Parts: sequence; structure tokens; C-alpha cells
Amino acid sequence: NDKINVVYAGSIDETKGGAYKAVDCAAALPEKYLMHISGPGDEKSQKILMDKIEKLNKELGRIACIYHGVINDDVFTNFLHSCQIALNPQYSGEKFRYLFPSKIIKYMACNLRIVSTRIESIEKSVLSELITYSDDDQPVSIVKSILSVDLTRPYESASGIQKLNEEFVLHLKDIFNEVRNN
Repeated sequence: NDKINVVYAGSIDETKGGAYKAVDCAAALPEKYLMHISGPGDEKSQKILMDKIEKLNKELGRIACIYHGVINDDVFTNFLHSCQIALNPQYSGEKFRYLFPSKIIKYMACNLRIVSTRIESIEKSVLSELITYSDDDQPVSIVKSILSVDLTRPYESASGIQKLNEEFVLHLKDIFNEVRNN
């Protein structure tokens, strides 16, 4: 499509709240953006999400957000390649201090630009420089960060993931060699 496709992929629940925040972000994004949400959740959580999306789209008079349900892995990778920006809109704070969602690696492997709330474990990671952070975990701040992403600037995160993998394998070999020699 001719939109800037933004994706949130992850669990749909009130504990992390990411899917619901993605809908709130979609409400504030300009019309050229389209929010996609994918992920599992219990029936109640999915119903809340779908009702929220339906209400939003009706209020805006356009499709601003789509819930795709759970997408199998083969299709999911292709789907991510059709997006430009990925979200990690988790709650900030002590409770989530050491959270490092695996979806960030998946997003990077698909060369997506990532907007995330500030979580200590992510900020201290070697991948931190590839992530755009929001000032806090509120939708207004997340939207501001989404809008700050320069899609015209060259960006390459997939090679960074490959490099980390190669370094990890070499490190494992060193450990095995050390154990074998002792």
C-alpha cells in the first residue's frame, strides 16, 4: 500500500499493554500511517482490542489500525518485510527493567526501524544505537518518536544482527576450546 506501515507484534494483554498502546498511537498518527497489530491473547483481551480498533476506525472515518490475529511464522516474516517501523511500546518502570522482548531481534532481522519505550536492558544492549526511544511510555511520546523516524536515511539492522550472531558463535567456540584444553 502507499502507507507507512507500523507494526506491533506481541501478546495482547493488560499486563504489558503494548497492543492497546499501539491503537492509541494509531489514533494520533497522520493519515499516511497505518498501524498493524498481530499477536495472541485470550478471548477477552482480543475482544477489547478489536472493539477499540473498530471504534477508532469509525471515529476517524478511515482504516487507521488493523488487527491481523496470530500470523504463522513463514507469513509473519514476509509481513514484517512489508512494514517500515516496528513498535515496542511496553510500560516503563522497575517491573519491566530487565525485559528484552525477542521481537526486537526479529524486527531487526527484517530491517525494521524500531521505536521503543525506555527499558534499561534494551538501552544497555549493544543494539541500543539502532533503536529510537520515546521519552516515556505514553502514546503521545511514542507517536512523537514514530514521527521522528527518518525513512529516507539509510538503515541496516539485519547486518548488525548477523554480526552479533557471528561473534556469539566465535565466543562459544572459544569457551568449548577452553573447556576441552583443561
